[in-house]
Amino acid sequence: MPSPDGARNRDNLLRQSQMCAYCTKNAPVIARGGARCLPNDGKMWYNSPMHKKTIMQLMRSIVTIVVVGTMAAMIFSLRGELSEAKARLRAAMDQDGGVYVLCRFDLKPDADVADYTGRTLAVVPTVRAEDGCRMYTLLKDAATDWDKPMRFGERTMWMLEKWDSVDALKAHLETPHMKAFGPTVRPMRTASTFHVLESVVR
Repeated sequence: MPSPDGARNRDNLLRQSQMCAYCTKNAPVIARGGARCLPNDGKMWYNSPMHKKTIMQLMRSIVTIVVVGTMAAMIFSLRGELSEAKARLRAAMDQDGGVYVLCRFDLKPDADVADYTGRTLAVVPTVRAEDGCRMYTLLKDAATDWDKPMRFGERTMWMLEKWDSVDALKAHLETPHMKAFGPTVRPMRTASTFHVLESVVR
């Protein structure tokens, strides 16, 4: 049997109170054993309802941190891949060879701008699918209140193109879809210009 002195020493320790490191509640602890609640109800400290709740909260916090960290890493990775794709696109557009085309189209005062735009955009996917076409884009004045750039108005449209060669451009102009497209929009214009350009740097 335990000695009376041993029993008295344990009673003295039990009467001491210290902040519990696990449940942050004042609870009797064995001072020499660290800040851990005594199993007064015969259960281990991690089996008590109070500590179970604390552990679950801690686990939820850890899961949240892991999920948020993983999502952040994925976002940064996607941003890096997007930047690389943009760089590759710029490099492809600026690579040696090929010719640029710049066309200006001025529409008549009574021409329907939306109709003209719709007809042009309808043929764009077909043109982009042609051999030798690197770029084919319909442009207009940018929507900005900046007064520095020259503005041409909503009735001036531009077509910016890039082709592998002049021969590819010539072949494009002879395609059935372009021959069918031209007569549908030409009467809507007052004037048009057609420029074939090349890069100065080779």
